Amino acid sequence: MAGILQVSSRTVDLTTSLSAKGIFIKKEGKKYFLSGQLDILSDFQATEEYTPSQRQTLLTYELLTEEEAVTNEQVKERFLVSNVTVIQDVAIIEKRLKDFDLVLSRQRGYSITGSLAAKRLFLAILLANSIAIQEFWSDEYAQFGILESTVIHLARSIFEAHQDILGDTDSKLKEFLIILLGLADNRGGLLAPINVSKGALDFSQKMFAELAKKTKRFYNIQEIIYFANIVDEVVLKRREVPLFREKFDSEFYYSISQMIDTVARFTKIDFFKYKLLFKFLFNHIRLSLAVPILFPESATHNVAYHNQCVGIENQKYRSICGMD
Repeated sequence: MAGILQVSSRTVDLTTSLSAKGIFIKKEGKKYFLSGQLDILSDFQATEEYTPSQRQTLLTYELLTEEEAVTNEQVKERFLVSNVTVIQDVAIIEKRLKDFDLVLSRQRGYSITGSLAAKRLFLAILLANSIAIQEFWSDEYAQFGILESTVIHLARSIFEAHQDILGDTDSKLKEFLIILLGLADNRGGLLAPINVSKGALDFSQKMFAELAKKTKRFYNIQEIIYFANIVDEVVLKRREVPLFREKFDSEFYYSISQMIDTVARFTKIDFFKYKLLFKFLFNHIRLSLAVPILFPESATHNVAYHNQCVGIENQKYRSICGMD
């Protein structure tokens, strides 16, 4: 049961809840079975359960959005798990936060410290991980109160009206950028990156100018530059065609070409003649880097998952993809 539920053995304790219903757990060897008033099980409602990935995602969301520190007791009551499970979840979350230069503080509970820019990026990735594309486009994300549906709806319509500027963009990547746009709150403290491309800056200015007009909100220059920098990082400077553009990520392009060449040499198959292969790998790896899976389900701990970023030698890329 501990293996199936991915929790500690202490968490797998049904004795108290079942005995209150006149049902008892009996053991024969290494197996367990139930005895008693089993006919009432059809009326027995189990408490809400979460997979380890869902627990870690929701806990991280609370840590990023709550003003006060979250205590061990609050986590145990919220997810109905043991102290051991809380400690294990927190350790996984802490490790993932380090990839984004964020720190898990343990002062009177748990909280996340670090730059506002890093926190917002992590939160946007977390939300993009958690909300399915069809749910996002249908505005079905009420469990994440940080997202204002009216603002997100406007941001989505504005983004879609100008998305041709960015070229061919994956649906999940669009969702991530729209969420990031909707999270803009003028709190300040965002780092001002140097050498943001003109294309990204123009696109960002259009987004915020229209959003400000429709929401009657003012957005400062830091918000505009921050969003432009992310657009540059995940879309514009990673164009499939290596044009002589500002800040084009030639290393990224070269790494994918090298990966295809290496596999071709080992398999003695000329992969370069398959024109769609580069485009498929390029878009897949670009999405994996921009919106990585933060807390994968245990079923994804396999060769396919861990090799989604094979061939990308840059240490920053490997860390964000969870390969280290």
